[in-house]
Amino acid sequence: MGLDPPPRPLGEIEPLVPEAAGARGGVVVLRLYINEQGTVDRAEVLRSTPPGLFDASALEAFSHARFSPGYLAGVAVKSQMTFEVKYRALGSGAESSARTY
Repeated sequence: MGLDPPPRPLGEIEPLVPEAAGARGGVVVLRLYINEQGTVDRAEVLRSTPPGLFDASALEAFSHARFSPGYLAGVAVKSQMTFEVKYRALGSGAESSARTY
């Protein structure tokens, strides 16, 4: 049985592109552990390309994000989400997509 509704960000999550990235883009896949109040208890990097370049930026942005909690049978519950954060080349920002489980 899935969450209904799943957790959702309460605002835009906009990771900063690190200066060290220069004109390079990359991807960071994060797992977020979200509590019943919608705050992130823990965030971890599952994988990143190039390794390590964008990790701190993604962790900083998503660790402080606020979410509406996930619900199961009408009750707010702890949940996990996987986010893929794509950093575009040439400093043009980042975008993310998520999967809940």
